[in-house]
Amino acid sequence: MSLDTPLASQQRATGNVHALSTLREARAGRSKLNPKELVDLLLAHGSRAWRASHPTCHTRIVAWNTSGVRAVSMRLGSPGQNR
Repeated sequence: MSLDTPLASQQRATGNVHALSTLREARAGRSKLNPKELVDLLLAHGSRAWRASHPTCHTRIVAWNTSGVRAVSMRLGSPGQNR
C-alpha cells in the first residue's frame, strides 16, 4: 500500500511543473533538448497520461465496536467525490 506524503506530493508537483516548462521552452524553440532530457520528458508525459486514463478509486472503511456503534468511518478518494 502506498501512502501519499506531503513531500511526495510536492516532489511530484515540482516534477510536473519542470516537465511542463521544459516542454513549453522546447515548443517555443528557446531550448534544445539533449537526448536524455527528451527521453525523460516523454516518459513523464507517458506516465501522466497512463495515470489519467485509469478510473478513480474510492475506498470506504467502516468499523463497529462491540456494542454495535460505528467506531470509525473513513472515505478515501478524490476530494469532492461523494459516493
